[in-house]
Amino acid sequence: MSCKPLTTCAAILTACLAAGAALAHGDGFPSLYVSETGVDTGKCVDPLNPCGSIAYALAVAEKGDEIRVAAGSFSYPTLRREQALDLLGSVIRVRGGFDPASRFETRAGGTRVTYLTGPDASYRARLAENGLLLLGDDDGRERLLLAQAEAPAGPVGHVSEGGTDSGDCGNPNAPCATIAYAVSQAVEGQEIRVAEGYFELDPQVLADATARQITIEGGFARASAFGARAAAPDVAELATVVSGPSYAARTALAEGGIRLQQDRKHRDIAPVTRAAALKGPATCTDGLADGHPCKGIDRLAQMPLAVFSTQPGEANDIWGFVDQNDNREYAIIGLENGAAVVDVTDPQAPVEIGSIPGLPTIWRDAKVYQRFDEAAGRWKAYAYVTADDRGAQRHGIAVIDLTELPQRISLAATLDLVDVAHNVYVSNVDYVTGVALPGMTPYLYILGSDFGSATTIGAFFVLDLTDPVNPAMVQSPPADATYSHDATTLLIDDARASVCSGQPCEVLIDYSEDAVDIWDVTDKGAARKLSSITYADKQYIHSGWWTEDKTHVLIQDELDESDGNLNTTVRVLDISDLEAPRLASTWTGPTRAIDHNGFTLGTDYYISNYRRGLTVLDISDPANIAEKNPGELALFDTYVEDPADDARFNGAWGNYPFLPSGTILVSDIEGGLFLLKRQ
Repeated sequence: MSCKPLTTCAAILTACLAAGAALAHGDGFPSLYVSETGVDTGKCVDPLNPCGSIAYALAVAEKGDEIRVAAGSFSYPTLRREQALDLLGSVIRVRGGFDPASRFETRAGGTRVTYLTGPDASYRARLAENGLLLLGDDDGRERLLLAQAEAPAGPVGHVSEGGTDSGDCGNPNAPCATIAYAVSQAVEGQEIRVAEGYFELDPQVLADATARQITIEGGFARASAFGARAAAPDVAELATVVSGPSYAARTALAEGGIRLQQDRKHRDIAPVTRAAALKGPATCTDGLADGHPCKGIDRLAQMPLAVFSTQPGEANDIWGFVDQNDNREYAIIGLENGAAVVDVTDPQAPVEIGSIPGLPTIWRDAKVYQRFDEAAGRWKAYAYVTADDRGAQRHGIAVIDLTELPQRISLAATLDLVDVAHNVYVSNVDYVTGVALPGMTPYLYILGSDFGSATTIGAFFVLDLTDPVNPAMVQSPPADATYSHDATTLLIDDARASVCSGQPCEVLIDYSEDAVDIWDVTDKGAARKLSSITYADKQYIHSGWWTEDKTHVLIQDELDESDGNLNTTVRVLDISDLEAPRLASTWTGPTRAIDHNGFTLGTDYYISNYRRGLTVLDISDPANIAEKNPGELALFDTYVEDPADDARFNGAWGNYPFLPSGTILVSDIEGGLFLLKRQ
């Protein structure tokens, strides 16, 4: 039985103890007990004879009870998943991590925690507050390896999502909410332990902590009372992710179990209400096309976010391809809640074919590989879609099956070797079709993922696409590589290839935040860095593309406009010597709009320019691009809600200029998909 209201406190205590129950210290809740070795019978009120499942205990519990769950692995049945809030209720409390040897009076701590499978991942943080560590599937405690944390030498501060900034943060069962507050309360030399989740870390707070020898350690399981943390290779399971510090702090943070998310767009994006219906053609006349500032570019159509079947809140990156079976043209656009495939064969009447749901995030990237299937006698195409996230949720790499276009798309597989990744790139293919270049083997490069050691996490690694649905790793993150935000490859078959391990030389241009690294990746499994270059006024080396003659690389620095107070700035790198690249020229635009992603088509360079939309530059003489200032051949401003083309994250995210029809695809964060064409 459980305790019933009686007339006196003494009578309550006598009745409950007679029934074998124990009162929870300090809160007055009668207790029920659950253990892996228990049996589901009776009322679960005897700590020496606990029940065996949380579901059974919830079924027999009454208002005011508390269910104490021992350390171990438990499942909450799928049929009751929709009732997961029962686990979080205040009417009946469910708490985990207890030690049966203490008659469920004390928490076990350390690696002895309560693991739970079944509820949705969105409940992770709230369950952790109650000492229940949520796993994503049903393969038990082996899904997450925990290591006992070293006992602190002195006082420790504790930080967790759902905590409260009060006191000195010393109680692991009542942690603080922010790193900044914990640092403000810490004494010199103190350790601060941070649980899984997403946190802001102001650079000044980090500098203050460093000066006072305060160590900030991440990856702790709140459910273990901060006594255990994830062990490699499972660090992503309890990822502590921070944003704010510069890329220079990445290695030091990683050594402390903290992942740095440098991309800061989530701080500035503020979606606005847009039209809910498809918009048709608008000719650029006298500098305007249906209210959009323009130069030499017409609008063919616009698919606002409201037109997409999943009703996304934002759009992000974009790619395209031509189906070799029927020459139809398609766009693959990243959305906040998944990825959609749009038939743009008739660019004035685009049609969404389907959408594959994914981890809610503002960071998604897609590339396409297409090959001829001899057995089927037709071409088959696949899109590889990544998702990055500021928290610890899983996504993997979605493999979208495009072989049934134009009728439908489907999810062919999810590659779970990573939980999140920022970018993906397919090498040695035609960017129009995704088909392998003559005599070349295509490879899939994964960039900016949570895969790797403490020092190489986020560095590039390479998959073989012989089996496009189940690619195999052929190059792990090189030991001397750092986080790769984006990358491109090109084939060198002239005299420069002499410095490589084979011919033609496959060169990787790696945009690694504070440098452009050039790698020889010809011999998979033996990648070798040829050179590295940076520049004095760098802020965040984000991405770039190479000229078609393969002599120069154009670079996008995403933060030099906002943090360096520059106008739009594109730098040109001379790679005539792969071992000694040099900065050749710089183009400066007329506004402070941020340049994001750029692609070369002939002697033109197409840049998604955020608040200024799409900008097309003349790069016929890349070594002297500065002399062509302003050098803009064409433009189309997709973001018209604010006339200021300033350094903020709204508007055009990505573009794809390679379709044979001349249709240019542009993804706009707030505006959805734009289909444009040069006059």
